[in-house]
Amino acid sequence: MKKYILRRFLIALPVLFLISVISFTFIELAPGDAVGAMMMQSSAGGSLGNISKQQIESFGKSQILENILSNYLSEKIIEIE
Repeated sequence: MKKYILRRFLIALPVLFLISVISFTFIELAPGDAVGAMMMQSSAGGSLGNISKQQIESFGKSQILENILSNYLSEKIIEIE
């Protein structure tokens, strides 16, 4: 019985990883982002020029995709613990 549970657990790990990567990909590919939503809520409603570089960096949008993915996965692992 222990062998069965261990095998099922080891099969579940890559599946959970793939689900996380797929959901991250859909989130990143969706039109709009946090910076765009913030622009829509601002009273000025202007363009990206009104959003400071610091605000864009605070959402992690200035990083490359691999770094964003690794941060996303590490946050999800911390949530589980």
